Amino acid sequence: MKKRKVLILISSLSLLLISNLFIEKSSFNLVNAYADTISINEQEEPNNQAVLTNSSENSEEVIGRKLFEEYINKNRIAIAGMDLNDNLNNKEVETFAEYKINNIKIMEIKENRFIAKISYDIQFTDESNKWIAGNGKISDNNWIRNKSNYVEIIKENNIYKIDKIYT
Repeated sequence: MKKRKVLILISSLSLLLISNLFIEKSSFNLVNAYADTISINEQEEPNNQAVLTNSSENSEEVIGRKLFEEYINKNRIAIAGMDLNDNLNNKEVETFAEYKINNIKIMEIKENRFIAKISYDIQFTDESNKWIAGNGKISDNNWIRNKSNYVEIIKENNIYKIDKIYT
């Protein structure tokens, strides 16, 4: 009888452990799915990233401006109320109404890359607060003034593209 109780206890604990591992793995996958979604939207998927080909421009400022404007415009639309459990009810919303690039300063130039500090103002929409994070000062009518990002741009095979964006 004692052996039977020990066997039942061990079996119960094993089932509990296995089910707990399954639940943790499922949660981990949901978190990773959400993180992947964010990285696709924020950092751009390789086939959806800001790219400038065959640029006749030699100026890093002009290249940086064109790529950053393309990046901003590709991030105009976002998914509102990201709900991993109910993808059917997620809707697309505009994240900003207007923007203005104020200044571009080249911080560093290396062989096939350069870093530009881009200062800009952006007017976010009531439906999205995507642009609030980071820096800048929120002012009237949803404008964020003096927002800035460092944009690292690389050149590969005569194609310029954004490698990293940070504050």
